[in-house]
Parts: sequence; C-alpha cells; structure tokens
Amino acid sequence: MVRNKLITGIILTVCLVGCKKEKNEIENLKELGFVLNLKNYKIIEKKVNDSVISIEAKNDIYKTSGNYNKNNKSRIGWWNFYKNNEKVIDIEFNYFDKKEHVNQMLVYNHQTLDSSESKMYTSNIIFDKKGVIRGQKFNFYTPIIETEKNKSVLNYVYLQNDKIIKEGTIENLNKNGSKYSFTVPLNLIEGKNIIFKGIFSEITIDKEITEVGLDEIYVEDTLVLERKNMMKNGK
Repeated sequence: MVRNKLITGIILTVCLVGCKKEKNEIENLKELGFVLNLKNYKIIEKKVNDSVISIEAKNDIYKTSGNYNKNNKSRIGWWNFYKNNEKVIDIEFNYFDKKEHVNQMLVYNHQTLDSSESKMYTSNIIFDKKGVIRGQKFNFYTPIIETEKNKSVLNYVYLQNDKIIKEGTIENLNKNGSKYSFTVPLNLIEGKNIIFKGIFSEITIDKEITEVGLDEIYVEDTLVLERKNMMKNGK
C-alpha cells in the first residue's frame, strides 16, 4: 500500500507533470525534490523556544520560510515556497510515527490557489434560518488522477472538556471533480472550546488493478458552536 503519495511524488504526477506549466511554476518531480530539500538553501535561523526555530531560506531562484522542530528534526506547521518571488506552493507539515509528513499542499497557478491540483480541506458551520447550528460541512480536495475505483472516508470525534460528545464515520464514494463533501449533523451540540479531530482517507485503485493508494488528511480544530442572533432591527 502506498501512503502519503505527496512525499513520494506519486500523486503529484498529475499536478507537476500532467499540466502545462508557466516559468514560475514547479515543472517536474525532480524540481519539487530540489525545492523541498533545505540543504539547497542559505538559511537564517531565529529561536522561537527551546525546541523550535523559525527558518528563512533562500537560493538564487527559490525562497521558503516556516518553523522547524530541532528535537524531531522536522518542519512543522505551514511553510510557503516562492519561485522568482511568486508563490508556488504552501505545505502544512506534521509529525507522527517519528517522521515528517505532508498533511496539506496548496498549489498556486499565477499566484492563484488551484484547488483542483491541491491536497487540502475547507470547513464551515451550517445554521438554519433561526440561527440554530445544524451541522459542519467539510470539503476535501485531492488531485484528479485516472483510477478504476476510489472512495473516501471521514472518521471524526468531537470532544468537550476531554469527553467525547459525538463521534462517527462517513463514507463518500462520489468525487465531484477534485472534491469530496461531507456533512456532520450537529443538532443540539453547542458550547465553547469544542475540539474536532478527524482523519480523511482517500483510497484509490489504478486502472490495471495493480496498485492501491491511500492518502490522508488530518484535521484538528477548536470550535465555538453558538447559535447566531438572526434578529434584525430589534425584532
């Protein structure tokens, strides 16, 4: 099973090889490997705390910046990457299983976000006409690749004061272009500092049925779930 294909370059074949690229876009996997390797930059470091430093890195063409955990020897959080002073990608790194992983990758064409080539998610709270919370909607985006089959699963949990108040699993077999959509019902759930944790998984099987791929996006957020005041003009 192939995991985290963004790092290995499998899933990025579509983004970086299958499309016509302009001069300030990343053109192939070899270039991507060069861009992501910090050894190819001159680096300026600033201390954030005892374990984390902030890095600004430049060479003749590229520049990047973000935070680095010295204990784990890994990038953490969001890093932006520029080519000839134009933004080309943003990458969210996280650390688990003693390895650095790409969680999200935002791809830019002419400095405009292209969700069809990105690995990312968005979410928003759904209210009814009275301002009562009814759910939370998630859109997960992954690059379009030719596959025989694909499906996605969202496993989630909501916690309040370290107690589980809702958990579940939703499966979605329908990919709309590069997007999978999920809606989690949240009837009668309200409060501050509610923690959402979730794992989105996309499973793909290639047309020759010879390779199974698994891509994942990890989500963690702190929510304030309060109904909206829909009254207008004091009525």
